[in-house]
Amino acid sequence: MKHYPFLLTLVTAFLAACSDVNPPSNPGGGQTQNVTIGFTYQMVAPFTYSFTNTSKGADSYRWDFGDGTWSNDIDVEHLYAATGSYKVTLTGTAGTQKYDCTKTITVKQPSIYIAGYTLYKIPYENKYYKVVCKDDDWFGTNWGFTTVYTPLLDNSDIPYVKYFSSPLLMDLLDGDNYYTFYVYHTTNTSTTSGDTQCLRQKLLKSDIYTYKNEHILTSDNGQTKIGILMEYR
Repeated sequence: MKHYPFLLTLVTAFLAACSDVNPPSNPGGGQTQNVTIGFTYQMVAPFTYSFTNTSKGADSYRWDFGDGTWSNDIDVEHLYAATGSYKVTLTGTAGTQKYDCTKTITVKQPSIYIAGYTLYKIPYENKYYKVVCKDDDWFGTNWGFTTVYTPLLDNSDIPYVKYFSSPLLMDLLDGDNYYTFYVYHTTNTSTTSGDTQCLRQKLLKSDIYTYKNEHILTSDNGQTKIGILMEYR
C-alpha cells in the first residue's frame, strides 16, 4: 500500500439508510412523491465525522448533530467537542412535507499510533541515521521500536520519510507522561559502535492528545529536525 505524509486512517461506521418514506397523494390529485431520506457517516479525524446524504426526492435538507448545532449543507463534516452518544437527524423537505432519518452515533476517543517519521534536517552527509523511542521510566525502557535505520543519507535525500509496515499502537500512553525520541548518526547498522547522538527531545503526553498528524522535534543546536507521524483509528 502506498503511504502519504500525515496519513490518517479512516475508521468507517457506515449504516444502512433509513426506510423509504412515501407521502400521500397531493391534495390536488397530483402524483405521489416518493422521498427517501438516509445518510452514512465515518470518522475522518479525531472527533470529526463526515456525513454523506444518500436521500432522494427532497428539495432541501437540515442536519441536527445532536449537540445543539445544525447545518443546511447536503453533505457535511462535523467536529464534536466531547465523546458520547449523539442522535443525528437528517430532515428532508419536499414541498410542504418534512421527512426524518435519525441515527445514534457514538463518538469515542481514537486509538493513537506512531506511523513513522520524517527526517527534515541532518547534521552530516553520507551517514546512516537511527531513530529510537523510549518511555518515561527511570531507566528509559525501549518502547515500540529501538533500531530503525535509514539508508546512507545526504542533504539531497532530505526530507526522508519512513513509514512503519505496522504502525505502533501507543497502548501504554496513559501510564507515561512523555516519550523521548533519539536520533543517532552512525557509520554502520550492525553495532552501536560509532553511534553519535544528534537529537534527544521529549514528546509530552499532553502534546500527543492534541491529535496532530505530525509532531516536529528539533535538536538543541538546530542541526537535526525530525517529524513524528501519527495515525488515529
